[in-house]
Amino acid sequence: PVRLAPVAVSQFYAGRDEAPAWSEDQRFDGLIQAIERLSDHGLDPGHYHLQALRARKAAPERRERLATDAWFAAAAHMVHGKLDPLTYETDWTAARRDRNLANDLAAALAAGTVENSLELLAPNSPEYAALMVELSDLRRQQEDPIVVIPDGPALKLGMTAARVYALQKRLVQLGLMQADANTGIFDQQTEQAVKEFQETGDLDADGIVGPATTARLNRGIQSKIDQIMVNLERWRWLPEDLGRRHLRANIAGFSVAAYNEGLRERTHLIIVGKQFRRTPVFSDEIEYIVLNPWWETPKSIARKDKLPLFQRDPGVVEKLGFQVIDSAGRIVPPASIEWASLQPATFPYKIRQAPGPLNALDKLKIMFPNKHSGCSKKPPAGTRPASTR
Repeated sequence: PVRLAPVAVSQFYAGRDEAPAWSEDQRFDGLIQAIERLSDHGLDPGHYHLQALRARKAAPERRERLATDAWFAAAAHMVHGKLDPLTYETDWTAARRDRNLANDLAAALAAGTVENSLELLAPNSPEYAALMVELSDLRRQQEDPIVVIPDGPALKLGMTAARVYALQKRLVQLGLMQADANTGIFDQQTEQAVKEFQETGDLDADGIVGPATTARLNRGIQSKIDQIMVNLERWRWLPEDLGRRHLRANIAGFSVAAYNEGLRERTHLIIVGKQFRRTPVFSDEIEYIVLNPWWETPKSIARKDKLPLFQRDPGVVEKLGFQVIDSAGRIVPPASIEWASLQPATFPYKIRQAPGPLNALDKLKIMFPNKHSGCSKKPPAGTRPASTR
């Protein structure tokens, strides 16, 4: 098999004068158990030489370095993630976890705890543990074939048909209805269960089972399993400690949550970028707060969003409290600008919105200067430092 961590293996044996690590069957069996458990974390045990190691169980010399290679590869993936986050999120800046894996392996070998050694390297967070539980539950559900709802006209309240019976059986499978409610009649209980399913699946919660809802009901749970596995991996990309007090922005969910001592205290809605102008994924420190802020409109928004708006109705510039600034920093009267002649690619002005009830930032601006924002590391006069209490 192709070696996965040859440098780490060579350094490990050099540090122990080439002494074997897996000559004892008990240690080797513990390694096999540890690799098998990687499935609980959404990782494929087969990636870590599992079949080859089983085949070499009776050959200590042939299994020796392969076993160490498997452990180091699996351990690195448990600590840092199997994939490089920068491959998928080019702006990823969150700090990575760090461990001395050679010391961890040596300690596990000495203590006889190899079977738990990889498990102990997993992220220590309630969210990660909850994802593991959900992954296990979904896999158990996957063992039973799903009830497929045949295609046909939309199903709704008051209808009776064989497809309604199939729908109810599927809702029972999903835990949204009790088995004794399977009557073949689309009643209010069935409608409520359909609405609940639609809400959790980001569908229009109208209680009508049309083509989109039918397709989602027939999809099964493999997509959910894949989603859980992806999120387990993303947790492995994060630092061990996110901070006693911190904010988490859920870009997909359009929300930001405030956490204190591991507990979510409050959640607010947020605005995120469009698909073609995506909100970057990064981590930074809140440094100061601006009260009644001006909105220094980013160039991309000024050119692609605000310029077309001003061209349609130049009066909107002053109505919404915007100022137009030229390259010399001078305020330009909006009425003196030939808006129709301007092009987004060569838009020569900066724009900013004055504080007030129409300001896009509202009354308070939380600042965490970073390479995406262009804001200053130094807070302007009249701002408050962010509290760390």
